[in-house]
Amino acid sequence: MVSQTGQPFTDIPNDPDGGTVEHARKVVIGIPHGGRPTRQRAGGQVVGIFGQMSSDLSRVAGACPVVVAAVRLAGWVGEVGVPVTPGGSLRPADVPAAASALGMFTRAKVRRAADKPEVHRPWLTAVTAGLIAIAGDRAVRAGRLEDPLAAWWAGLQALLAAEAADTIGVDPRITALVTMDVVTSEHVDEGWGLQRRVGHVMYDRGDWDIRADPQRHGRVHPAEATLALLRLFGAMEGTRLTPLGTWVHAELRKVVPPQITPELPAADLLGLLTGTDEVDSWNRARRWFGERTAHQIVAELVRAATDATPAERITAVDLISGLGDDAIAALRATEPLPDNLAAHTRLLAHQNELAPRPGAEDLVWLATEYAHADLVHHGVAAARYTATDALDSTEIDLNAGGIDLIAGSRHPHATDVAEALAAVAGSAIPVQQLKISLSGQCWRRVLITENATLETLHHVITALFGWDDDHLHIFTVGHRRYADPFHDLEETTPEHTMRSHQALPHPKTTISHTYDLGASWKHEIVLEKVLHEHPLPTTTGMRRRQRRQPDRVLQPRRTGGTRSLRRRGHQQTATQADDVTSGRVVTRREVVGGRRRCGGRLRLPHGVRSSWVAASGCGRRARCSGLPIWRTAVDGDPWSN
Repeated sequence: MVSQTGQPFTDIPNDPDGGTVEHARKVVIGIPHGGRPTRQRAGGQVVGIFGQMSSDLSRVAGACPVVVAAVRLAGWVGEVGVPVTPGGSLRPADVPAAASALGMFTRAKVRRAADKPEVHRPWLTAVTAGLIAIAGDRAVRAGRLEDPLAAWWAGLQALLAAEAADTIGVDPRITALVTMDVVTSEHVDEGWGLQRRVGHVMYDRGDWDIRADPQRHGRVHPAEATLALLRLFGAMEGTRLTPLGTWVHAELRKVVPPQITPELPAADLLGLLTGTDEVDSWNRARRWFGERTAHQIVAELVRAATDATPAERITAVDLISGLGDDAIAALRATEPLPDNLAAHTRLLAHQNELAPRPGAEDLVWLATEYAHADLVHHGVAAARYTATDALDSTEIDLNAGGIDLIAGSRHPHATDVAEALAAVAGSAIPVQQLKISLSGQCWRRVLITENATLETLHHVITALFGWDDDHLHIFTVGHRRYADPFHDLEETTPEHTMRSHQALPHPKTTISHTYDLGASWKHEIVLEKVLHEHPLPTTTGMRRRQRRQPDRVLQPRRTGGTRSLRRRGHQQTATQADDVTSGRVVTRREVVGGRRRCGGRLRLPHGVRSSWVAASGCGRRARCSGLPIWRTAVDGDPWSN
């Protein structure tokens, strides 16, 4: 889900601190990172980040118990400061002292700060409002409360992100607006009645997926959590909006995107869908299609794409291509097409086998287009990987003339893209350390470059656990599922479109990989840390470690067999057959433990190079004490094109 500001809202399915400070800052609108809002007085009015406000409304916000506690915590922290966790929260050992400063008692041992919400909520409010600043591993007092209403609004948004987030990744401000509308306009019973009614409205808006439960495991339902926070902050009394609640309702109306309906202008539709994956984009766009014919859909999208941003133009082309065989005929009926859609149209015709492959000039222009979209929405690293893969399809090296070709591509944003790529050209790609666990018993720890796609990660898992790769598999990232597009599984996105650094954006994030949908062998993948300037090893080795092994015997199968792989480059579809039995063979040293011998060979696909990820694990057998290490190739990634 992308907010109206153009920034993606990242869900936090594995947040160990119950809502980290860094995540809370991302969803607060108008307050700079590490800064605090300023205030001036003019004729008895308070001028804050929202313009002129009534002084009475500001006084009411300043009297909110959460804001009062946040000010007290800032005073307790002082200029010396206190140590904090990597996520910016209080350490469990310091929670009792913070509670004492707020005039409350808590037990001496606390597992995490979020277990004491009376302390954690004011802490998040103080940090996001700029009363406390995080510098490295310490928090210090940053200033005084100058704009109570701004601090109140910042704290409410931060706590909505921490406590009312759903499993789907929808901006919790949307849930807050819908909850306020339902509670104030309808008579619903709290609990199941509220959950059901809010769910129906969210489904109708297209924000929640009817097949997915929005409630996070072990958490309160998002609608109930939102209602509790609105009452805690004084925005609601029972089912009635207070003056603060009326103001919040108006502010939410400004930031929450409108519902997708057939009456929505095509330009607004592209803005709402930009940044979502293919499945979500198509499912939400079908609400807009309504009774339109294919020719009407294409005509409106082409007109909207003429003056759109590159990311919005890509969204329009994806929707048009989803219409199938009717797309080309509809495009021809709308000629003459604008110049910024010409290259997209020629590539689409080639994909439908109606035209020859576009020339190098078109492909470089498209590489610039897609790189700019990633540069704006995902950063320079994503733009670098996209441009590299796109130029590889034309046998052009990004670091050896590719940037100059992008600069001369005549794309409106060619200079911006070329300058951004030149700043990172030739630099080392960060390496992610992942721990992959099978059924919670057998595990492997691997190093893999962050530009590896989920398709590459599947091959790594197959190699590490010795699977045959003759069954279907699915990655689950949040509420989205990714799979091999060759098998055309329903409600899945092609796995080559998602990279490791996007699926695992920060440490302790978790995704899952299910192999063999019948037997459901589930691998849990956790990002432990990111290593910068870390060269991957190029030789094989052995490490031994004594550890207690699980009682259950897990025996991964030997590899072998052939598999037809469908790979897609930069908006191109190509089918390539790889025989995994004909590739280079890496021998796994025999490890003897107890009465079992864990040997065997690992067969890898052809084209794998020697710069492999290091991998260690718990051993394959119940009585194994040895720890084999594999090396697997990632840089030059043969599967990322």
